[in-house]
Amino acid sequence: MKSLYEDKIKLFTALAGSLTVFAANDAEAQTMVTRDISPDVVIDGSNANYSLDIDNDGNADFTIVRRNSGYGGSFFYFTGTGYIGDNQPAAGMSNAHTFINQNSYDWYVDNLELGDTTSYTTEYNDNPYTRLFEISSGGVLTNDYRWVGGETDKYVGVQFSIGSDVHFGWVKLDVSADLQTVTVKEVGYEGAPSALGKAGATTSADMASSAVITDITNNADASDIQLTFDKAANESNITKYRIYVVPAGPVPADALYQLQTTPAASYQNVPKTGSNLTVTLNSSLLDISGDPIVEGTDYMVVVESVGDNGTGDSYTISNNLTLGLATGTVTVNAISANVYTEGTTVHISNLQKAGVVSIVNTVGSEVYKGNVNSGETSIELANENSGVYFVHITNEDGSTSQKVLLNK
Repeated sequence: MKSLYEDKIKLFTALAGSLTVFAANDAEAQTMVTRDISPDVVIDGSNANYSLDIDNDGNADFTIVRRNSGYGGSFFYFTGTGYIGDNQPAAGMSNAHTFINQNSYDWYVDNLELGDTTSYTTEYNDNPYTRLFEISSGGVLTNDYRWVGGETDKYVGVQFSIGSDVHFGWVKLDVSADLQTVTVKEVGYEGAPSALGKAGATTSADMASSAVITDITNNADASDIQLTFDKAANESNITKYRIYVVPAGPVPADALYQLQTTPAASYQNVPKTGSNLTVTLNSSLLDISGDPIVEGTDYMVVVESVGDNGTGDSYTISNNLTLGLATGTVTVNAISANVYTEGTTVHISNLQKAGVVSIVNTVGSEVYKGNVNSGETSIELANENSGVYFVHITNEDGSTSQKVLLNK
């Protein structure tokens, strides 16, 4: 399970806690909040119920309970606040969850290593019987629990609420060799709502900045996109950058989940170089939904600064860009030209001789007519509506017609 989440689930923050629209050129640094539990708290037979306040606001978020079983053994539970008696959760329990493994009929609190990702998935649970472990009267584990005797400086992943916002964090624990005590040592959480963190992370990576994407060619795939961005101010705890292509505009409700579980085909790793970077995306790169990158679609790019094990990730977001329709170099009656669009600008390149250009909309109305020089020409159509247009070019050698897409 650890390798699955460590490799696949990547940090992402919902901008302003919203899943409706990603804002272009918006970025938010992650801020780790950590607190040493001093002195360490030991849960044992004499201190069998400990209320843990993750964000130190005076309200307990979790309860760690040691309870004797009916046959001489004992249970250790790590549950959302509200555990009362045997199995009566209070209403507040739904706001606090532990990162778990399901095994047989029981829910077990997972044991995370430094750097494991705490994820936004169904792998959180608030059941009052979510166990760290159970021991028999002989002092041995009764099942295949993730927590065993002699564990030192391992982590529980937690999800809890601050006001109406969900936050993710971790709790550092020890388990004694004889399985009789659990020691709580330190807690940490991401200060940014919905930001997914790494177990044991005490700081966050600096963001890349000034991410800009441009449409540089017409290959009808991700290689049409060139990304430039400024490196993070401090790259010492950054292992690499990771690039995701996201369809811009309204975002589906499962967008966070999509990004967190994105397979390798839908992101591109970029090594840090110590300098600002310009990257042409791989032609095989898919968007975060696993769909091909196509012309006529509005995209943005997320640049993730991937921290090392003790460092949370951070991200920045590029501008929006609609890829022009693929045209390539087309020859009709011996005339050759490359025609493509960026936003509301029509670009004509590789025209061998000067001529006349006419641009018409889908109902046949001419919206532009003028002379065009050989070489490179750009025509701005900011007053026209978004949609499909036809570019007709004629010169002494012949003519050509190309279909393009304008997008405001």
